[in-house]
Amino acid sequence: MREQFVERGVTEPAADFANLLGRLQWDDREIARRKAERERLWDYRRVDHIPIIIWLTCNPRGLTMRQLLESSEYQLEANLVAVERCLRALPDDYIPWLRPDVGYMTIATVYGCEVFWSDDPNQMPGVTAPIITQIDQVYALPRWNPITRGLMPECLRRIHLFRSVTGGRIPLSGIDLGGPLNTCKDIVDSHVFYTALYDNPPAVHHLLEHITSTMIACYDAIIAACGGMENMTTTDFDPTWAPLPYKGFVSDDVMVHLSPAMWKEFGRPYNSRFFARYGGGLLHNCGPHPPGGEILEHTPPIRGLNCSFRYTRRDFERLGKEFAGRGLVFAMFDNGESAEEMLAGFREMMDKMLPGTIAVPVCIIDGESWSDEALTEFYWAMRKIGEEYASQIHWREG
Repeated sequence: MREQFVERGVTEPAADFANLLGRLQWDDREIARRKAERERLWDYRRVDHIPIIIWLTCNPRGLTMRQLLESSEYQLEANLVAVERCLRALPDDYIPWLRPDVGYMTIATVYGCEVFWSDDPNQMPGVTAPIITQIDQVYALPRWNPITRGLMPECLRRIHLFRSVTGGRIPLSGIDLGGPLNTCKDIVDSHVFYTALYDNPPAVHHLLEHITSTMIACYDAIIAACGGMENMTTTDFDPTWAPLPYKGFVSDDVMVHLSPAMWKEFGRPYNSRFFARYGGGLLHNCGPHPPGGEILEHTPPIRGLNCSFRYTRRDFERLGKEFAGRGLVFAMFDNGESAEEMLAGFREMMDKMLPGTIAVPVCIIDGESWSDEALTEFYWAMRKIGEEYASQIHWREG
């Protein structure tokens, strides 16, 4: 698996990490203050503005997506360039992070799926084909040590590289492992999986239990490699810093295709095992969100939803009512929205979720097409909306 994942065509000079690290300057007390404000936000205690999350993507060498994913050094270099620019251009809210990434398919490769690369080098990879074509095959899945299989060794190596180069000073996101239902989608033929939900629920539950145990072993290894959850933004792909005890993060995009009752049977119980172990943080689903407020009702209850602005818009009013005072919505502008569209989108979230629910904009911005001055100007424009929003929220006392 390692051999098929490594791109042999990148021959540019090695990254100058010493120079990059020397340019990183921040005040530890200021970062601690921002974290304290974030803690208040997550507990629905008053803050003076809703934070503006900037997820800046940088590509200083102009590499393809495939080259950036396959080269841990160039990926770390791009991360450090983004950190330096954000520290320089963003006057508040920014908490530095690094994101080691090999794509979403790590757990599928643990189960034996092959990585698929399209002819487009800027297309994210996936899996070549499912390994389960008849549902009874789930009972033959062996119990092995998952951290030695597929892309997991590369994930752990990449984490060690990021931490060793930076001395562990910058929090890391976890690896994009998805969730139990997402993994079913990857490793089981789609027709077989969705019909088995009706025709053979015991086999689906057997598979979900197997996947959940596999993923927990992988998460445990990732957290250990990061030096503990206190050194992570979240346990999965989200680089937006979450306070303890809310680091747990699970992806569940399959929720969209299930009725709320079916999701409560096949999704929520297995997600809850992660939240019970790592903290009731966020569930990711791009949207829409059929269970609505029941998304929060895991065991333990979770704190909110990470989603895509585009695919969640029609649910904003419902979430505003059903999440009020207990859940947060982190809405990603992840479809190339312009500055004007993000400003209008943040105001739309505010108008539809007030007075009870906090919605945080996560603005994914192409660093190669934005200047530092444009970033600063955009931050202050969004910040103005964030201040107005915070002035009208029904906060908890204290």
